[in-house]
Amino acid sequence: MRGRVVTPNGSGLMGVRVSSTSPLEPLGGFTLTQDDGWFDLMVNGGGAVTLQFGRSPFNPKSRTIFVPWNEVVVIDRVVMGTSEEKGARIQSCDAHDYESMKPVVLATWKHGFQGNCQGTTSSLILPESQVVQERIRIPGTNVHLMYHSSRAEGYKATIKLQLTPESIPGSLRKVILKITIEGVLFEKVFEADPNIQYTFAWNRLNIYRQRVHGIATAIVHVGYEYENCVDTIWTVESTTLSGHDMSISEIGGWNLDIHHRYNFHEGIIQKGDGSNIYLKFRPPVILTTVGNGYQRPLQCGPECNGIGSKSKLLAAVALAPATDGTLFIGDFNLIRKLNLDGTIKTLVRLK
Repeated sequence: MRGRVVTPNGSGLMGVRVSSTSPLEPLGGFTLTQDDGWFDLMVNGGGAVTLQFGRSPFNPKSRTIFVPWNEVVVIDRVVMGTSEEKGARIQSCDAHDYESMKPVVLATWKHGFQGNCQGTTSSLILPESQVVQERIRIPGTNVHLMYHSSRAEGYKATIKLQLTPESIPGSLRKVILKITIEGVLFEKVFEADPNIQYTFAWNRLNIYRQRVHGIATAIVHVGYEYENCVDTIWTVESTTLSGHDMSISEIGGWNLDIHHRYNFHEGIIQKGDGSNIYLKFRPPVILTTVGNGYQRPLQCGPECNGIGSKSKLLAAVALAPATDGTLFIGDFNLIRKLNLDGTIKTLVRLK
């Protein structure tokens, strides 16, 4: 988690003790803010985390934030002062039209590679994500070399935004854009104009200059400031961007279409032809491959061989996958093999 602690006048506050507690980590840990007020704190994700801020003579503060797994979360600024705070007010502005004055956010994180192109050589351009795809057949084989510019070092993932509609109120003074992704905070202020469009480019690195693999969540904050309104009206949306793909064949930026790799952290199967299978975004599927719900007898002969889903099990106590995809099953006194075609065969009978 990252954040900044400031004084009421907006300057960074150094030496604030920031401690964390959560149901998964009751004792938590702590850190101190730097001279610019920023802090970094490692926490256990997957739930709500409560941060406690303290430094004399300032009033203590606390924040509770939901922290997903494997993400760097940036929290809103924490303002610490010595005077008593008033209760939170409901932000309102009569000049703001909540229906029309809201951003349009578009992120092209699924490149939609055309991996099964026909012919020995082919080239495609995907204009939405600015990706070039090349496919070259290796002579004398059915194997192809595949290249995608999105896997090049300098490629950047983008978010296209439209911040204002074609018609805006005359009292609108400025539009404020804030984007946080993997600990990176981007801020930009626009003068009030109709049809403001902006493209945010992300280098696919987190705040610590480390590569981000898989899918990353970006939080987009858009604020509208009016002349006759005390409050800035904020709209918050989230979207996803594609980080780096894991290297597969490592052939000078090219891949073989028969080589695949599984990113188990993000649940993504990266295929050599450039296409990705996002298992995390698919509904879970449970299929019966062995067993029909009935127990087999202790002594089992040829009837224990056949179609796996129609065979009986006595007591499955061990499973061991093989490199070719077959599965070995320790079924009480039998060691059985489940083949790729769904058939099962007894290999060893123990006395």
